[in-house]
Formats: sequence, structure tokens, C-alpha cells
Amino acid sequence: IATLLDRCNTDSQNLYAEALCKLLGNSVEGEPGSWENGTRVMRMILRERIGARHAQDFIARDGSGMSRGNRITAEMTTDWIASFDRDGRLGPTFLESLAVMGETGTVRNRGADVPDRALVQCKTGYINGVSCLSGLVSAPDGRSLAFSVLCNDLSAKAPVSRAKAFQDAVVTLVAKRLQTTEIPAAVD
Repeated sequence: IATLLDRCNTDSQNLYAEALCKLLGNSVEGEPGSWENGTRVMRMILRERIGARHAQDFIARDGSGMSRGNRITAEMTTDWIASFDRDGRLGPTFLESLAVMGETGTVRNRGADVPDRALVQCKTGYINGVSCLSGLVSAPDGRSLAFSVLCNDLSAKAPVSRAKAFQDAVVTLVAKRLQTTEIPAAVD
């Protein structure tokens, strides 16, 4: 599973994510894996990990992540990521599968202004007109904050390059704030 997650999250190979969605459906429902049973299981897992409200708001038409038919919120995404940060059993495998800003995967050339001592583990998402960046910023003392910046309806006036610059600026601000401010254990 760790290798599969690396391919999905660090390398952004959506075929692996699609296969994982169908595998979930097959494993839980005992029927051949499909988008329908896979996304049903995903909704069930969301309900268990982060609550019924998020599960109700979650819409997935396939397992690829970024798709015109899929709907998630930044709050749902940050709650999801934060749940793994608190999970000593599953968290390390999930968080280690994320790309490291400035070092690996789809963000290896991003985050030039992020303070050196901050660790930014994150996942990108892109389809025409949409660019997203979500993940976890960790300070050397172990404190961390989840973030999610979802940019929609991008056009020639607001190109993807500006969305990425905005996302990187948000991550930089989060990292600087985390290093200079006492952050409460739980932020609503």
C-alpha cells in the first residue's frame, strides 16, 4: 500500500488512485471493484475519520482525484490530512507518501520562499482551469498545520502560474506563522 500511495501522492499517477478506489470497493463490498462501490467506501471512510457532514458533502464520480464531477472542500481536505497527522498507526504511511515541497514529486521545484526548517508534505491537483495544493506544514518542534488551497475557474486572466504562486505564498505564510507563534493543539 505504501508504494501505491507514493505513486498516487508523490508522483500524481492517477491510474494508481483509480485502481485503489476500485480495490476499496472490492475489498469492503466483496463485489468487483467499480467507481460506485469504491466511492461508497470512500464516503464511509470519510464519515468514520472526519464526520458525517464531510461524508455527506463529498461527491466522487471516479477515483482519480481531480475530475469535473468530483466535489470536495478545503475544510474537508484539511480535516482529512489533520486526521492522519494525529493517527500514529496510519498517519506515517500516508504522510510519507506525500511529495516534499522543494525536494520530490510534483512540488520539487516549488516553495523557494518556505523557511528552510519547515517540512511541507503535500499533494497537487490539476485539470484545465483548476489547480490545488493541500498538505501539512511541520515545524522542527513537531507542531504542524494542515492547509488546502483550491483554485477554480482559472483563465488567461488568472492563469495556473498565478494560482501556484498564490498557493506557495499561503504555504510560506503558514510555515512562518508556525515557526513564530504558539499554535493551539486544535484549531477549528
